[in-house]
Amino acid sequence: MVSSTYYYDHIAGNYNGHMTDSDNSVRKEVIKIFKANIPGGNILDFGGGTGLDLPGLLSDQYKVFFLEPSTNMRAIAIESVSEKPRKPVIIEERVNFQQWSDNHLPFTEKMNGVLANFAVLNCIPDVDSLFEKLAIICAPLCYIQATVIDVRPLKMIKTHSLKVAAKILFNRQLITRNYFNGIAQDTYLHTLQKYKSASGKYFNLVSYNSIHSSNFALLILSRNEIAYKKTTL
Repeated sequence: MVSSTYYYDHIAGNYNGHMTDSDNSVRKEVIKIFKANIPGGNILDFGGGTGLDLPGLLSDQYKVFFLEPSTNMRAIAIESVSEKPRKPVIIEERVNFQQWSDNHLPFTEKMNGVLANFAVLNCIPDVDSLFEKLAIICAPLCYIQATVIDVRPLKMIKTHSLKVAAKILFNRQLITRNYFNGIAQDTYLHTLQKYKSASGKYFNLVSYNSIHSSNFALLILSRNEIAYKKTTL
């Protein structure tokens, strides 16, 4: 088993080729909702992979910041926008969110929106730390929008097994593994309750809904304005 960064460095060259028509439909729907929630400002494509969301995000509407820890995935993303008239701000230093602090951040701007698409949060075991760090970079009322693996029991019965669904029902964190050419990566199946408890000090839950014809749910949070004021005093 290897780290997520190592795993995605390894699969980078094959990643885009595994995207299906269903995946592309999900991506378009998620970006449509993102744009409806966030009319403008600074946005962060967090764990942006090979940049597949960038065509839908790059516009006069936003200043886009792109953060992808995998060097190989990031290189593909940079190449994908090399001839575009509008380009994102590529983050290449301080990409490890766990090392962020008020005085150690990859940028000085506050974000009005954060997109974490296609199970980025499921690559992170410690989501408590994640939301603590994201809170530092978020402006008041900033939206976080994440597609996460839908682990509600009925969904798990359809996609995994009754045994897995039962464990989820009793709020036990499950870990599954992805394999590619003999290399394994852990995937963390966080429950909605886990996301709520991990983020609740800093963010309000806006919604959590299944995405049609996929194994994803769309998690939407907004930066708690009162909590923001307390942390910036």
